[in-house]
Amino acid sequence: MADHLLLPERIALASRRQGPAGGPGSPERNPRRHGRRLEREIQDAVAAARPVTVIEGVDPGLVFKVRASGRITDETWGHRQVALLGDTDDWTYFVLSEDEVPERLLAELRRYSTGPDEMGGRAPLRTFFNAVEDIQPYGPEDRRTPSLPDNLRDLGEPILVDAVAWPSPTPQEAQRRLRNIRRVLAFYGGQEIASDARARFTVLRARLSGEGVEGLLHLPVVEKVRTPPIPFIEPSDWWGRTADDVEVIEEPAEPIAIIDDGIADGHPLLAGAVASRRAFPPGYAWSAIGSHGTMVAGLAAFGDFEGPLRSQAPLVRRGVLHEARVLEPHPDLPHRTRFAPDITEHQAVEEAIETLHREEGVRVFSMSINDPDSYSGPHVSVFTERIDELIREHEIVVVLSAGNHGVEQLSATMDSGDHAEAGYPAYVLHEQARVAEPAPAALALTVGSLARSDAPQTPTGAARVGDQAIAECEQVSPFSRTGPGAFRGVKPDVVEFGGNWVINDSGMLETENVGVGVISLGVNESGRLFTVSSGTSFAAPRVARVAADIWTSYPDASANLVRALLAVSARIPGAAVAQFPEDATRLRAVGYGRPIRNLALESGGNRVVMYFDGEMQTDTVAIHPVPIPPSFSRGRATRRIAVSLAFDPHVRRQRREYLAGEMSFDLLRNVTPDAVRQRYGRQGEGRLDLFTDRRRLGLAPGSTRTANSTLQLRHFTPRELNPDDGDVYYLAIKHRPAPWARAGMQRYAVAVELVEEERLDVDLYAEVQQQVQVPARLRIRR
Repeated sequence: MADHLLLPERIALASRRQGPAGGPGSPERNPRRHGRRLEREIQDAVAAARPVTVIEGVDPGLVFKVRASGRITDETWGHRQVALLGDTDDWTYFVLSEDEVPERLLAELRRYSTGPDEMGGRAPLRTFFNAVEDIQPYGPEDRRTPSLPDNLRDLGEPILVDAVAWPSPTPQEAQRRLRNIRRVLAFYGGQEIASDARARFTVLRARLSGEGVEGLLHLPVVEKVRTPPIPFIEPSDWWGRTADDVEVIEEPAEPIAIIDDGIADGHPLLAGAVASRRAFPPGYAWSAIGSHGTMVAGLAAFGDFEGPLRSQAPLVRRGVLHEARVLEPHPDLPHRTRFAPDITEHQAVEEAIETLHREEGVRVFSMSINDPDSYSGPHVSVFTERIDELIREHEIVVVLSAGNHGVEQLSATMDSGDHAEAGYPAYVLHEQARVAEPAPAALALTVGSLARSDAPQTPTGAARVGDQAIAECEQVSPFSRTGPGAFRGVKPDVVEFGGNWVINDSGMLETENVGVGVISLGVNESGRLFTVSSGTSFAAPRVARVAADIWTSYPDASANLVRALLAVSARIPGAAVAQFPEDATRLRAVGYGRPIRNLALESGGNRVVMYFDGEMQTDTVAIHPVPIPPSFSRGRATRRIAVSLAFDPHVRRQRREYLAGEMSFDLLRNVTPDAVRQRYGRQGEGRLDLFTDRRRLGLAPGSTRTANSTLQLRHFTPRELNPDDGDVYYLAIKHRPAPWARAGMQRYAVAVELVEEERLDVDLYAEVQQQVQVPARLRIRR
């Protein structure tokens, strides 16, 4: 096999592309009736937002929700002495009045209400107020998260909570909001544990009474109140098989950092594999490690155990690991872990990534840590946004688990209310099964889970007749969380084997059955090397291993190219296709499929991958010629043309457009370069319609389903192609900036795959290599 090939030189278009200016126009209103209704709603919002207890020194203010029919800018709110705190993709705005009564907004609303008592009446300020649908209070229930106890007044002891402030425009405003939170804390006798005073990551962690938590729920500057995230980690049972005679082969490879609980010291299969050990924070009195970090580390180092153990083949260990301990077993909750309580989770992970990248040169990070609750928006968390920022700042790959859908084992009832067996697979797409933070991170690789086995066994190796695996082989694991991600992005990006669940002969749920679970390295004193468990935690490090191996083969690749090559290697198993036959639901369940290591690393024979790794001017189009060998276009046979695109825009969690820009692509045939230039270069003034006929290949899934994702994979699988369409197709890569983004350069990478699925004797690689080389020689002669 051989390395992938470079795409021919691209054609960059200098002209700007201009999209629509915003959302739909304001609807017609009866100004008098609509204005009076909005005035009553503001007054109701003020009344509903009054705190239970007046605390001296706390700034007055009011947060309310405004639902609109289109875009309202920050400046528009600012003119009315109202600050925009955040918004959603359905035009709901969260705004903060500087005073408890928004006098200027009310005064303008009364002016608007003087308009005619008729539909479509021309009233003062109608452009703004016609767009406003309704106004509602943002109150304690909006700030409350599912992690808080239902009845705070009945708490016997103070609890640990995080007060997450609304993102601030300046550091000074962040400090002001922290002061407000601290005054509530002092009033109720709470204890501050940790804080982050940065403008966009403002969080204060405190231990305080239930009454004090209620005080925080009434504080305008607070967006959410939650208990500190407890990663959802399944317990690990010992697996009864020993392997003292296992042969291990070591190969050099790109290192991987494990951000997790600690890794077992002295495990014989990890001898010499852990190059460094650090904990964050370093001075904390850590408890003894659990088994989770060692299981994750084993899969990151070896990639797989089940296959080699079954075939009695040597285990191959690639590269070294770096331990970044941020978790410890929770002292009060069995089978759970926690971050050190005196640091916020995003600070701990930030320090881990920056330290290991700076001091050890680590570029691949595996982190199987998730909130127990599904993502619910409207914004991603501080934790998630900071991960995205770190990925862009340091050009690294961070692989995250999608999280596990919770279940009550005795009754086998999922958090969504469905029975684990009877409701499968419908509940996999339930809102309660949505990916859990930080899995929505747009620039990370988020990994869901597939079942590898559907044959339950007891620890002695026997099978009980009444035991039944929930998922069949290569179907979606019953616990795997699914999409969409934040802002309708594709999440999970990919899937890997993470285990399965079993309903046993007593009707109880087994989450760690040795016949269907994931085997990895264990922590024990009995001399056994292996343990078993199930969860997306154990799918993620397998993907991290592939990402590291790509960087081993292509050391100069960008993080974008690593993601693009990993995506273009992904395949969706037939069992998952049958389970979710529609593109939309399948994309939510399994993303782009399961990455195949050798396809990510190599081309050759009947398959060739061509790639580009670079950048382009924002708000423009780049055209990449794609060689199409003549043999690929002839005859009837199953073929595959796939394109993967990865890019790393800036992010802002308080904006509706979380990403600083969107990218998309079209693949064109039977067109000339000049025709492509004309169509795609004139998308502003005097625009020309883009190709909509057969010249634009019908790639699946459609571009609208992947438009909000920084990793996109779309494919075309024709039985026949027309040789008259030419031996070069054209890939048009389009960039559209968000309204808040500045002009500049956008890094991106693209990979194009051609595969002859049936005719194995065709040497596409050699033919494409010849096509690529000939134009290159011609350019040199010029």
